Amino acid sequence: MSITKKIWTGTVDFFSSEELTQPELSDFVDLESEGYEGIQIKITGWFSACPHNLICELSGSIDGVRADDIPLMAMTLYKKTYNETAFSFIIKNITGFRVKFSQSQTPSGFITVLGQYRAWKWQNT
Repeated sequence: MSITKKIWTGTVDFFSSEELTQPELSDFVDLESEGYEGIQIKITGWFSACPHNLICELSGSIDGVRADDIPLMAMTLYKKTYNETAFSFIIKNITGFRVKFSQSQTPSGFITVLGQYRAWKWQNT
């Protein structure tokens, strides 16, 4: 009897910036070539020198080669009274992605940003 299991990758860093002051794009992450069909993304921000929030715009991919021009979703990582803030989310049925990171207002400080993901695929055992 065959059992279908969800197989996860390890955690992969796809974006890192020590001093985000201007909008920056992550590299395109290809999931399709290895057969992955979903991701869990975690974004962490350290706001010690910045009074603004972090805007994250995720662009998916239909063809698995390049990200779409219009973001699939936009999320805001709000600055809290403590230094480090993070959020995570899951997206199914995606062939690739990239994320644009920017500050919510005209930069007057910097945000340290780390973007990570884990991908999954189904495997019969």
